[in-house]
Amino acid sequence: MKKLLKLFDTYSLKILVSFLLIFTVLYPKLPTFQVIHTWVYIRLEDLVILSTVIIWIIQLFRRKAKFPFALGLSIGSYWLVGLISVIFSIIFIGPALANYFPQIAILHFVRRIEYMVLFFVAFSTVRSMKDIRDYLIILSVSLIGIISYGVGQRYYIYLWEKFPQFFKSFPFCFPSFQTGNEEFAKGIPLCLPYGARITSTFGGHYDLAAYLVLIIPIILGVALSFKKYLSKILTFTLFIASVILLIFTASRISFAAYLVAVISTLILLRKKLFIIPILILSILLLMIFNESTARRFLSTIRLSSIVTNNQGQLIGEALPQDLRNKIFENKIIIQGPQPAQNLPVGSGYIGLPDQTLQVATSVAVIKKTLSAQEAKRLKLSAGSIHISTISGSFLIKQVLIYDISFTTRFQAEWPNAWKAFLRNPLLGSGYSTITLATDNDYFRALGETGILGLVSFLFIFLI
Repeated sequence: MKKLLKLFDTYSLKILVSFLLIFTVLYPKLPTFQVIHTWVYIRLEDLVILSTVIIWIIQLFRRKAKFPFALGLSIGSYWLVGLISVIFSIIFIGPALANYFPQIAILHFVRRIEYMVLFFVAFSTVRSMKDIRDYLIILSVSLIGIISYGVGQRYYIYLWEKFPQFFKSFPFCFPSFQTGNEEFAKGIPLCLPYGARITSTFGGHYDLAAYLVLIIPIILGVALSFKKYLSKILTFTLFIASVILLIFTASRISFAAYLVAVISTLILLRKKLFIIPILILSILLLMIFNESTARRFLSTIRLSSIVTNNQGQLIGEALPQDLRNKIFENKIIIQGPQPAQNLPVGSGYIGLPDQTLQVATSVAVIKKTLSAQEAKRLKLSAGSIHISTISGSFLIKQVLIYDISFTTRFQAEWPNAWKAFLRNPLLGSGYSTITLATDNDYFRALGETGILGLVSFLFIFLI
């Protein structure tokens, strides 16, 4: 019995951490228990994490696991600020907000603990370099599984269409189980078309991209640290494959974060000579494997012309001369507002200096893509083009326009976070008071937990 207990004390937490490194990334994001008032589900991985943490706490009380007090103090401070923010929000702020549910706020707080507590569990299992080596091997195996599944998602439909006779005996795809949509979060398997943003085994392409941004610098660092050429070649191949999968997610901000991460890694490892070659390789891979992402980078900010009326109200974006239909010759052709999130193209722009406004008294032809609701009301097919004309004096000005992704952030998501911050600058408005997507966790921390929350979060990295 003592021998079994000794084996349990020595290997139980390490086995559980190893299992989690594989299970949390490779197991499909299938729902287990639904959380009311949201489409977020408690999944099987949450239950495994809970079991692992309970065992770690038992081992901690038995003094069979160690605790990093310096980091524990910083992370504990962040949790304490979050707890105070939740309590303050439930008592004072939440009752005045629509669709605010205290239990959801508490679950958001618990989720932060769930994400971070695993650090302590893993830390307590590292006793020698052998443990780090074992975890790197497991991490690499998990990454190979993610890459293999992602490549299958990317090319299976393409190969099916090219070689139907060969694939007719395999009537399946590499399904994507996404969590960013109320219906998809129910566990509906999706076969992604060729060219779609790849999610691999994750709940969304941003989730996959975020994971890769964290893992790729580790793999690169390991590749450069090996002495044996075979080990270098294998890990560097894994690094390249990971970058290609990151490119398949078509996430511009994640690719930019990856560049910052690998440059920082190379500087810390004193391998500055590799910075330029790695940057060139990354850009070449981007251009070879996903031209659409490269084009999205180029179209992030573009030169165009916007049209306003005499009152300065934005009407839309003037189409270039070569795109105007000859039927509407000598008229201003305007691309009207897009249906997505009610944010029109051209509503987010940067004015250029020394650009004289051109006054045109004319007829403006507005071409507007109808939303599904508008098309149904007008008894037209979804995506139909609606054309209308208006007369008057119009002002045309050349500006730099940023695309719909940045417009959404600048005009909707980040202002919402700032508004939440202003309600209570010290502690924020509390968890769950900002929309599901913020696309900036620092803004989210500021809006939900205020200055104290953001500072305590950054303090973790400082320590």
